[in-house]
Amino acid sequence: MKLSTKFTMVMMLIAPLMSEAATVGELSKIQSETLIIKAKASREAAQADMNSKRRDSSGLPGGPAGSGEGNIPVVKNVIGQVASLLYSDNSTRDARLGDALPGGFKVTKVTIDKVEITSGKQVIQLGFSSTPPTNTSMSGSINSVIPQPAMPYPIGR
Repeated sequence: MKLSTKFTMVMMLIAPLMSEAATVGELSKIQSETLIIKAKASREAAQADMNSKRRDSSGLPGGPAGSGEGNIPVVKNVIGQVASLLYSDNSTRDARLGDALPGGFKVTKVTIDKVEITSGKQVIQLGFSSTPPTNTSMSGSINSVIPQPAMPYPIGR
Protein backbone atom coordinates (compact mmCIF):
# COMPACT_ATOMS: atom_id res chain seq x y z
CA MET A 1 0.00 0.00 0.00
CA LYS A 2 1.13 3.50 -0.75
CA LEU A 3 1.87 5.91 2.04
CA SER A 4 -0.90 8.28 0.93
CA THR A 5 -3.41 5.43 1.00
CA LYS A 6 -2.37 4.49 4.54
CA PHE A 7 -2.69 8.12 5.61
CA THR A 8 -6.14 8.35 4.09
CA MET A 9 -7.27 5.20 5.90
CA VAL A 10 -5.90 6.43 9.21
CA MET A 11 -7.65 9.76 8.76
CA MET A 12 -10.92 8.00 7.99
CA LEU A 13 -10.61 6.12 11.29
CA ILE A 14 -9.61 9.19 13.34
CA ALA A 15 -12.10 11.72 11.89
CA PRO A 16 -15.17 10.36 13.74
CA LEU A 17 -13.18 10.31 16.98
CA MET A 18 -12.14 13.94 16.52
CA SER A 19 -15.73 15.12 16.05
CA GLU A 20 -16.80 13.01 19.05
CA ALA A 21 -14.07 14.64 21.15
CA ALA A 22 -15.43 18.08 20.24
CA THR A 23 -18.88 16.93 21.30
CA VAL A 24 -17.55 15.58 24.61
CA GLY A 25 -15.71 18.86 25.15
CA GLU A 26 -18.86 20.86 24.46
CA LEU A 27 -20.85 18.60 26.77
CA SER A 28 -18.29 19.10 29.52
CA LYS A 29 -18.50 22.87 29.09
CA ILE A 30 -22.32 22.80 29.19
CA GLN A 31 -22.27 20.64 32.33
CA SER A 32 -19.83 23.04 34.01
CA GLU A 33 -21.96 26.07 33.12
CA THR A 34 -25.12 24.29 34.34
CA LEU A 35 -23.45 23.44 37.64
CA ILE A 36 -22.42 27.07 38.14
CA ILE A 37 -25.94 28.34 37.33
CA LYS A 38 -27.51 25.86 39.76
CA ALA A 39 -25.03 26.83 42.49
CA LYS A 40 -25.80 30.55 42.01
CA ALA A 41 -29.55 29.89 42.12
CA SER A 42 -29.12 27.86 45.30
CA ARG A 43 -27.04 30.63 46.87
CA GLU A 44 -29.65 33.26 45.95
CA ALA A 45 -32.45 31.13 47.43
CA ALA A 46 -30.49 30.62 50.65
CA GLN A 47 -29.70 34.36 50.82
CA ALA A 48 -33.38 35.26 50.31
CA ASP A 49 -34.38 32.81 53.03
CA MET A 50 -31.79 34.24 55.42
CA ASN A 51 -32.87 37.82 54.62
CA SER A 52 -36.49 36.89 55.23
CA LYS A 53 -35.68 35.37 58.61
CA ARG A 54 -33.61 38.38 59.65
CA ARG A 55 -36.30 40.80 58.47
CA ASP A 56 -38.91 38.98 60.55
CA SER A 57 -36.76 39.16 63.69
CA SER A 58 -35.36 42.68 63.31
CA GLY A 59 -37.94 45.19 64.60
CA LEU A 60 -36.35 47.73 62.26
CA PRO A 61 -37.76 49.48 59.20
CA GLY A 62 -37.94 47.34 56.08
CA GLY A 63 -39.89 49.20 53.43
CA PRO A 64 -39.77 48.51 49.71
CA ALA A 65 -36.59 49.25 47.77
CA GLY A 66 -37.85 52.42 46.15
CA SER A 67 -39.08 53.96 49.41
CA GLY A 68 -35.63 54.44 50.88
CA GLU A 69 -36.90 53.11 54.19
CA GLY A 70 -34.83 50.14 55.24
CA ASN A 71 -32.84 50.23 52.00
CA ILE A 72 -29.37 49.56 53.40
CA PRO A 73 -26.53 50.28 50.95
CA VAL A 74 -23.09 48.76 50.63
CA VAL A 75 -19.90 50.80 50.37
CA LYS A 76 -18.50 50.79 46.86
CA ASN A 77 -15.37 52.72 47.86
CA VAL A 78 -14.02 55.39 50.19
CA ILE A 79 -11.92 58.26 48.94
CA GLY A 80 -10.68 60.53 51.68
CA GLN A 81 -13.69 61.09 53.93
CA VAL A 82 -16.29 60.47 51.22
CA ALA A 83 -17.97 57.07 50.94
CA SER A 84 -19.60 56.05 47.67
CA LEU A 85 -22.70 54.07 48.64
CA LEU A 86 -24.39 51.58 46.33
CA TYR A 87 -28.09 50.77 46.81
CA SER A 88 -30.11 47.71 45.77
CA ASP A 89 -31.65 49.60 42.82
CA ASN A 90 -28.08 50.14 41.52
CA SER A 91 -28.13 53.86 42.37
CA THR A 92 -25.10 55.43 44.01
CA ARG A 93 -24.69 58.31 46.41
CA ASP A 94 -21.64 60.00 47.93
CA ALA A 95 -21.90 60.44 51.69
CA ARG A 96 -19.85 62.28 54.28
CA LEU A 97 -19.87 62.24 58.07
CA GLY A 98 -23.17 63.68 59.30
CA ASP A 99 -25.07 63.28 56.01
CA ALA A 100 -28.70 62.15 56.16
CA LEU A 101 -29.57 59.11 54.04
CA PRO A 102 -32.89 57.73 52.76
CA GLY A 103 -34.90 55.86 55.39
CA GLY A 104 -33.95 58.15 58.26
CA PHE A 105 -30.34 57.00 58.47
CA LYS A 106 -27.39 59.23 59.31
CA VAL A 107 -23.70 58.68 58.50
CA THR A 108 -21.81 58.53 61.79
CA LYS A 109 -18.40 57.19 60.74
CA VAL A 110 -16.35 57.22 57.52
CA THR A 111 -12.86 55.72 57.47
CA ILE A 112 -10.92 53.85 54.80
CA ASP A 113 -12.09 50.50 56.21
CA LYS A 114 -15.36 51.30 58.01
CA VAL A 115 -18.57 53.19 57.30
CA GLU A 116 -21.30 53.30 59.95
CA ILE A 117 -24.83 54.65 59.78
CA THR A 118 -27.43 54.98 62.52
CA SER A 119 -31.18 54.76 62.76
CA GLY A 120 -32.30 55.84 66.19
CA LYS A 121 -30.08 53.91 68.62
CA GLN A 122 -29.26 51.18 66.07
CA VAL A 123 -25.69 51.37 64.68
CA ILE A 124 -25.15 49.61 61.36
CA GLN A 125 -21.70 48.91 59.98
CA LEU A 126 -21.88 48.78 56.19
CA GLY A 127 -19.99 46.17 54.19
CA PHE A 128 -17.86 46.82 51.14
CA SER A 129 -18.95 45.47 47.74
CA SER A 130 -18.85 46.39 44.07
CA THR A 131 -22.26 44.77 43.49
CA PRO A 132 -25.53 46.17 44.80
CA PRO A 133 -27.14 44.50 47.81
CA THR A 134 -30.16 42.30 47.14
CA ASN A 135 -31.85 43.37 50.34
CA THR A 136 -34.58 45.86 51.06
CA SER A 137 -34.39 45.50 54.81
CA MET A 138 -32.06 46.10 57.70
CA SER A 139 -30.91 42.51 57.51
CA GLY A 140 -28.99 43.12 54.32
CA SER A 141 -26.89 40.71 52.40
CA ILE A 142 -23.87 39.07 53.92
CA ASN A 143 -21.74 41.84 52.39
CA SER A 144 -23.69 44.51 54.27
CA VAL A 145 -22.96 43.10 57.71
CA ILE A 146 -19.41 41.80 57.45
CA PRO A 147 -16.78 44.51 57.04
CA GLN A 148 -14.09 43.84 54.48
CA PRO A 149 -10.79 45.70 54.13
CA ALA A 150 -10.71 48.21 51.30
CA MET A 151 -7.13 47.31 50.36
CA PRO A 152 -4.94 44.28 50.99
CA TYR A 153 -2.35 44.60 53.69
CA PRO A 154 1.31 44.53 52.59
CA ILE A 155 3.12 41.26 53.25
CA GLY A 156 6.35 41.31 55.22
CA ARG A 157 5.80 44.44 57.30
